[in-house]
Amino acid sequence: MNHKAAINIMASQLGMSREDRQSVSLAVVGVASLTEMNPSQIAKLRAHFDALAKRSGIVRQASSPTAQASAPRRPAKPSRPVPSKDAAPLVSRIRAQLISLGRLPDSYADGIAKQMFQEAAPQFYEWCHVAQLHKITSALGAEQKRKGAPQR
Repeated sequence: MNHKAAINIMASQLGMSREDRQSVSLAVVGVASLTEMNPSQIAKLRAHFDALAKRSGIVRQASSPTAQASAPRRPAKPSRPVPSKDAAPLVSRIRAQLISLGRLPDSYADGIAKQMFQEAAPQFYEWCHVAQLHKITSALGAEQKRKGAPQR
């Protein structure tokens, strides 16, 4: 596989759009377009993308068919978003409540947010406003009381 194709594949595996990849290319080697890069710039950019892929846990696919057959491909699990500073204590409380309710997943709180706020609900409860997070903690507190789960 040539270096340009490998760079494009790694960028797509990292979830980068074409514009994102061009921005990274411009920052790393000073040229946005792969076709305008010289071989040393392409090698430097590929090394940068290799390092990004390694840090994010994405393993670059081997170029030989036998190596690809022996290494099954696992889809990358999306990580949860980082809450804002003012929402972080409430998100920690929600996670503690989910644990006390029998180690329920974060998607349970996402479902509560979708049920409570309907169209106004964000994809992840970590993105909710502080007032909405208070309502989620209240709902989880009521669930804790119903099930007799420990509360702090």
